[in-house]
Amino acid sequence: EMAELAEMFNKMTERFMTDKAKLAREVEERSRQILRNERLAGIGFFASGISHEINNPLQAIGAAAESLISRIGDGSLGTELPASDLELLSTYLGMIERESARCQQITSRVLDFARGTNGPKARQDLTRIVAEVLDMVSHMSKFDCYQIEFDRSQPHFLDVSAAEMKQVILNLVANGLESMVGSGRLIVQIIELVDEIVLTIQDHGCGMTQDVIANLYEPFFTDKLNGKGTGLGLSITHRIVGDHGGRIEATSDGVGCGSTFRVHLPRAARTTNSSAA
Repeated sequence: EMAELAEMFNKMTERFMTDKAKLAREVEERSRQILRNERLAGIGFFASGISHEINNPLQAIGAAAESLISRIGDGSLGTELPASDLELLSTYLGMIERESARCQQITSRVLDFARGTNGPKARQDLTRIVAEVLDMVSHMSKFDCYQIEFDRSQPHFLDVSAAEMKQVILNLVANGLESMVGSGRLIVQIIELVDEIVLTIQDHGCGMTQDVIANLYEPFFTDKLNGKGTGLGLSITHRIVGDHGGRIEATSDGVGCGSTFRVHLPRAARTTNSSAA
């Protein structure tokens, strides 16, 4: 009897420790979610006004550069300059035009992030949405050297905003492709379960540390080099998935081991204000 009591006590202790660890993880995740929401609220308060103020002069700069390039091209400007100087001037004006356009894209993403509005949801084929995004990506020259695997044969229907889901998929696909240097393979899969559909995007890129994974969805956090990232793509993705009642999880075995993102989406429309990393 004592042995049985001891065994029962050990099992109770084991269950208690398991429940305690689970509760601690849930408390930690909820605390992170609260802090993230507080940051999002603060960003949303001023981001819209600042973005509008910045966007106006950027549009003027871009339009002026475009006009000068056009006038140089048709010969109405700079005819007294040597050809080499005209070429150099056109190059610099082109840089101004491109970089101002890039800044406008950043401010546009900040505005999208600040608005946080839910798009209309309807019955959509997720396979078709993914295929359209991949077709668009395939025409981008910077991704020419990458192989993308995706089975388009089976439709998978669920209630989503097609426009917002395209943004989620584009963010995750671009993130995966940009993590691979020179060439590589990206695997996109859709798995249909009883009450949810799981979209998996797996790359063979640079991988992530646990510290990076813990901060992935924080606004303006980025581990991309050369200033390529704004730190908003995954934050926007996290918000959209949460607005659809889903959750997103990221895993990686470490630096150099690639990364996998899984987006869990309910088959029927459901709205919630939280999603788990």
